[in-house]
This record gives sequence, C-alpha cells and structure tokens, in this order.
Amino acid sequence: MIPSEPPEPSRQRCALITGGTRHIGRAIALALAEEGLACTVVSRHFDDDARETIRMLEACGVPAAHAVADVTRPDAVKTLFAQTAARFGAVDVVVHCASMRGVAALADITLSSWREVMAVNLDAAFLCSQAALPHFPAQGGRIIYLSGAAAFHGVAHRAHVAASKAALLGLARALATELADLGITVNCISPGIIDTEPGPNAVKLAPHHQGLRIPAGRKGTPEEVAAVVRMLASEQGAYITGQVIHVNGGLYYG
Repeated sequence: MIPSEPPEPSRQRCALITGGTRHIGRAIALALAEEGLACTVVSRHFDDDARETIRMLEACGVPAAHAVADVTRPDAVKTLFAQTAARFGAVDVVVHCASMRGVAALADITLSSWREVMAVNLDAAFLCSQAALPHFPAQGGRIIYLSGAAAFHGVAHRAHVAASKAALLGLARALATELADLGITVNCISPGIIDTEPGPNAVKLAPHHQGLRIPAGRKGTPEEVAAVVRMLASEQGAYITGQVIHVNGGLYYG
C-alpha cells in the first residue's frame, strides 16, 4: 500500500486590529491572542504603547506584529494587508478600532476637522474592508467595526464623531448583505462609556457625558468590549452579521 501524504498542518488564524496598541484596541488584541489568533496591531507610530502591546501578545504565546500605517491612505492600507497576509497566510479577522473623538461645538467644527474625523472613523473602515477582501481565506472571515454610543443616544459637541460612528452601521449592514455569500460576517460593536484611564478620576464623566445615567452604575472596561469581539470572531459568531451589539451597561437600549 502506498502511504498517503500526511495532512498539511492547519494554518493559524490571524487578526488585524487598527488602533490596536492601547485601551480598547489592546484589550481586543489580547482577547483574540488568548483565542489563539496571531495578531497584527496597527497604529500611526511605534511607541512605548506599541512595544508593551507586542510584549503582552507574545506572552500569550502567539505570533505578533506591529505595523505603522496611516489607515486613511488607500495605498498604505493595501500594503498593510498584503504584508500581513504574506506573513500569516491570510487575514481572518479585521477589527477597525482606530478612532478620533474630538470635542467641539457645531459652530467650531471646521470642514477640515470634520473630514479628518470622517477619514479615520469611517473612510478607514471602508478601506480596510476593501483591502481585506483578497486576503480572506476561502471559507470566509470576520469584519468588526467599533461604533459608539454617541451615534445612538446623541451627545452635544461631538456632531462629527456621532455622524461618523452612525455611518459605520450603514456600512456594516450593506457589506453584511453583499459579502454573506463569501462567508464573511460584518458587525458593529457600540461601546458605552468605557474606563480607559483607571485611577482616581475613573468614576468621573467627561463634560460631554455629564447628565447621562448608566443603569449598571459604573463605566465599562475594555475587556468587556473585547469579550464581544472575541465571540464574534469565533465559530460561535458565524451566524451573526449586520448587527450592532451595545456594550454600555444600559446607557442606551438598541
């Protein structure tokens, strides 16, 4: 009998996380690393946050990489995905967490600042989704956007942020419909008020959040947001697409 060829070893799944070196982005990268995914984290600079994130990912026992990229530039985004796929074989999960959250009254928002927020929060989500398409494996993949509660309950002095975050839901639902036949799911997670700066001021609300009531009685944690990303990125998330999942302690009931 001619011995059969041994099966090829299964490829390790890979996630690419924009804005993945601090706060919620770092928590997401670590949650996916704990799930066994290789991770590429993306930021504009290679700084102490990036070094610490890579160290933490490697401590999880997974391959980890950092990429410096301006995710508002189409050429940079295409290169980012091509290089990630070349290193890890494919890109299985895309999480767009990079964000700008400026505070300004309507009268003070310039067209250039409006476009800058839209570029990072919305345009980059579109560019990353488009660039990922050739690099998803044949069985499909996951696209996850980080929206925000301001897009749903409204908040003063953040019109540009709220508009960009609300637009992510429309993009997610359009792509969820378009890409379903390819086995690609597309969802939004909308964090509420998240404690990204633990310490003496952790319980205080920023001025633009004053007056809001959180029924849970506290801010959320980055890890609580990351847990939902982890589920959506797993096999258990395969039948969830075109949805917005709120992680907000009851701040808004969607």
